[in-house]
Amino acid sequence: MAKSQFPPEDERRPLPEVPGAPLAGAEQEAVKESERVPFETSIEESLQEKEAPTTGPIPVAPSAALAPVAAKSPQYQRIESILEENLGDLYFQMDEAHRKMFRAEGEKTVREIDWLVSSAKATVSKVLYLIRRWLMLIPGVNKFFLEQEAKIKTDKVMKIVNEKSQ
Repeated sequence: MAKSQFPPEDERRPLPEVPGAPLAGAEQEAVKESERVPFETSIEESLQEKEAPTTGPIPVAPSAALAPVAAKSPQYQRIESILEENLGDLYFQMDEAHRKMFRAEGEKTVREIDWLVSSAKATVSKVLYLIRRWLMLIPGVNKFFLEQEAKIKTDKVMKIVNEKSQ
């Protein structure tokens, strides 16, 4: 007879209770009606607890704006200048929301390319993918223009990689 992979019933441990999980049949019946609190009452009580003044100092969360800004390396600046080349007119034609998104994604792309170049893992396909993904954020621009710009920028970045390897 095959041995069961489960322990016998007398050796099984009870499962830990999960808050908010429904109770088993017998346990559910054991909850008394008088112990249940109407939903409206519990909300009012929780609001009163929040409004109650607290004693002692109020904890203040550290601000993310206070983080020190890392100095940009010469390599980072070169990559950044390559990526922003010939895009000034397109950038200023965008609305403010697109500008913020495009700029944030551009900085992220520069960091990723800089890391690839620094770690000697930069390949044409990886760099082209990152640049193309970033340029696709430009609204209403010809996709062939974007492809051409991505290839030109990739060639220039790969020149940096070749200079570094020699």
